[in-house]
Amino acid sequence: MFTKIKFCLFVAVLAFASLCGAESYQEYKSPDGRSLTARPTGVYGDKVTLEFRDGRTMNVDLSFFAEEDASRLKSWAIQYLAKTNQLLEVTVDRKDDKIKEYKKDVSLVGGGVAKEAMEIIEIAGYYEVELTNKSQFDLTGVKVEYRIFSEQDNRAKKDRHDVTYSRKGGTIEYHLQSQETLEKKTEVIPLKETKLGKGIVWSGGGDLESEAKMIGVWLRVYAAGEMVFEYSKPTNLSEDEDW
Repeated sequence: MFTKIKFCLFVAVLAFASLCGAESYQEYKSPDGRSLTARPTGVYGDKVTLEFRDGRTMNVDLSFFAEEDASRLKSWAIQYLAKTNQLLEVTVDRKDDKIKEYKKDVSLVGGGVAKEAMEIIEIAGYYEVELTNKSQFDLTGVKVEYRIFSEQDNRAKKDRHDVTYSRKGGTIEYHLQSQETLEKKTEVIPLKETKLGKGIVWSGGGDLESEAKMIGVWLRVYAAGEMVFEYSKPTNLSEDEDW
C-alpha cells in the first residue's frame, strides 16, 4: 500500500511539473518597450506567476504587458486554470416543458368518428447549460458546442424498438465576467405524447399510449480557442454516438 501511495504521488508530481514547466523562457514586453525574459508557471488571482532564469518568481498583472503579450499570457492562464479545474463550473439540466394539451377526434375503422378520443401533449425538449466563471479573469467568446438526443414512441407501439430517435446540434456563446454565472438554453426538439380514450384501441394492436423524452446530451466547452471541458450524459453517449 505504501509503495502504491508513493507511486501515485510521484505520478501526480510529474503531471504537475509537466503542466507548470511546459512553457519555455520567452521575452515579454511592456507597453513602453521594456522587456523581461521569463516563463509562466501558475496563476494567482488575476495575475500570472512568472519564473525567471535565476529561479525567482513574481506574480505580475497582465496590464504590465503589451497587448499581444498580455493576450498570449491570458490564453496560457486560461488553459492552466482549465487543466487544474479552476476555470469553469458547468451544470446541465434536462427540460421537458409542456407546451400544449388538447384532445383530437379519432376516425373509426367501421366508419364514424370518436369525438376527442385522443389526448395529445406537445412538449418542448431541451437542456439548460449553466456556466460559472470561477476565475478572476473575464472570459469572452466561451463557446459550448452541443448535441442533444430524444426518443419518441411511434403511435401504436409494438415493442421497445418501435421508436424514433432524433438529434440536434448547435453552439451557444457566453461572455462571462469574473465569478459570473450565466444560464442558456439549447435548441428545442419538439416532442409529442398521446393517449387513446377509454374503449378505443388501434386496429392493428399496439400500446394505447405513446411517450417522448430527452435521452442525452453531449457538449464541449471551448475557451481561448481550446477545448477546456467535455461532458456527456449518459456517460457512454460519447462512445456510442459520433460527434
